[in-house]
Amino acid sequence: MKPTRAVESKEQPIEVPLVDRIEQAAREIQAGKAISIALDDLNVDEVGMSHQRLVTKAITAAHNAGPGAVAVLHGIADVLRRREAADLLREAQAATAVFSARVLTWIPGLAGVAMCVVDPRVRGFLLGTRAGWACVVVAVVLNLLARAHMQRIVNVPSRADPITEIVDSICVGLAARGTIHGAIEWAAREGGHESLQNVTDTLAMGGTFKQAMSSLQTELGPASAPLIAVIRSHQRDGLPITPTLERIRTFAVMRQEREAESLARRLPVRLSFPLVFLILPSFALVTVVPLIAAAIGSLTTPLS
Repeated sequence: MKPTRAVESKEQPIEVPLVDRIEQAAREIQAGKAISIALDDLNVDEVGMSHQRLVTKAITAAHNAGPGAVAVLHGIADVLRRREAADLLREAQAATAVFSARVLTWIPGLAGVAMCVVDPRVRGFLLGTRAGWACVVVAVVLNLLARAHMQRIVNVPSRADPITEIVDSICVGLAARGTIHGAIEWAAREGGHESLQNVTDTLAMGGTFKQAMSSLQTELGPASAPLIAVIRSHQRDGLPITPTLERIRTFAVMRQEREAESLARRLPVRLSFPLVFLILPSFALVTVVPLIAAAIGSLTTPLS
């Protein structure tokens, strides 16, 4: 029976990440496999909700791109890999803060249990008197409030960088359409970027490309200046745009990392409020107060 089980375990399929399967599909199409067959096994439900729309539209674009399907798939695989790396970085930075918050909220309870085990006077006060039970209840309430407050501080949702998402969509759009106008139109419609939709609307109503880019920079803010400059230079002079877009995205990711690090450095300051006003009182109620009560009780007890 053992060899049979071993064979069965070997035959179980190994789950391959979606990014690797997208690149595998690109290689298969490049080798001559039909696009519809190569893309049949791609399941976008495996990626996060924030990425599903872009991945779905990119795969649809690959279906319709013909010879350009390989470039589209390589583009969305690269975008997806970078976004997953950024998500992992944010999770790693938050993990330390989550661990610290959990440790801090467990300290009063562990200290109270230790005091009850070590000192019978503390145990008698906390478990044998109404005042002791009141201390325990108030300490538990303060601890729960501290835990909820710390969770809200730690679990602040990260803000998506619109510049990074626009660059990602334009890169995939370039692979799907081949021109900057087509890329912007694809990113506006399929990527769901309202700011780029305003650009296409301006061009559709007879506005100039310069006017559309000026409006886009006004809407996105000063951080979009490098992106607008490279799009204008590509439109005016025909300079290669993809390498510069890659650098812009790299700088945007680096800016997000710096912001995340700055937030992580400010986190101890933000955690000081629940620590001072909730955790420390909870700790005092189950450790200091019983000792003081026991000491007062021993002083008032008449000598035999």
